[in-house]
Amino acid sequence: MVGASVLSLPRMVANNGWALGPGMVLLAGFVSYQACTMVDQAMDHLADTYGQHPRNIGFDLSWECFGQRGRRAVLFLTCVFQISKCGVYFVVIGANLNYALDGMTQRQWALTGALLCMRLMFVQDITVISRWCGSQVLEGYGDEVAYLGWGNQVAGNVLPEGYCLAGAVVSNLMVTAPVVLYCVFRVLEAEHTLLTQPWVNRTLRVTTVTIAVLIALFLPHFTEILAVISTGLLTLLQIFVPVAVTLALRGLGFRELLLCFLGVGMLTAGMQRPQPQFQL
Repeated sequence: MVGASVLSLPRMVANNGWALGPGMVLLAGFVSYQACTMVDQAMDHLADTYGQHPRNIGFDLSWECFGQRGRRAVLFLTCVFQISKCGVYFVVIGANLNYALDGMTQRQWALTGALLCMRLMFVQDITVISRWCGSQVLEGYGDEVAYLGWGNQVAGNVLPEGYCLAGAVVSNLMVTAPVVLYCVFRVLEAEHTLLTQPWVNRTLRVTTVTIAVLIALFLPHFTEILAVISTGLLTLLQIFVPVAVTLALRGLGFRELLLCFLGVGMLTAGMQRPQPQFQL
């Protein structure tokens, strides 16, 4: 699950400095741990109450805490996050193909990558995609190439290694995007039986991929998309949803108030960033 994007973390730490950088990493780990603990405790509480452990936060837990509308809101936010993440994947595919091959712009390569992925978006059996899992090994090698190519000890011409990295990243993401959207399709199909009809299902899949592609075209830079996703969707899903679950089941305590304060601070700071330029 840890790919080439992990290389962005050292850059963030370097930009913040030796004091603030590691401190922010520790804060992120603290928030993640507390939010996961809240969800885990809420599931245990429902298991003790009803004698059956909830399957997941999206269906059982959200249903018990927020009702039908709240559950659908959580599912909607989760699906939007996953689709936006695929938009990031198409941006990275376009950037790497643009680096390795001349002749088209980064946006055009992103669109090409989406078209190449389109056939895998229609598979009904996930094992078809799993046959490509060898690309995960390629990306693992690509991470090492990235360090050798851009690390402190770089020496000589690293252009061939750059091509290897680009190929490894593209190969990995061409598989990852269909896997992520496969989960989105399954959730939506379980929620609405109409979506299981063949022509409706095909329309859903094409529309979903088109939305992800539009995100890649309107936000052609990785950092811009990452800023929008992390500020809005991730803050809602990883902080406010666990706090709301705990509030619905057990009430509000100091830990929940602290996470709410941090979440509001993250949203406020994100809104004060310079807005990205949306253009085709």
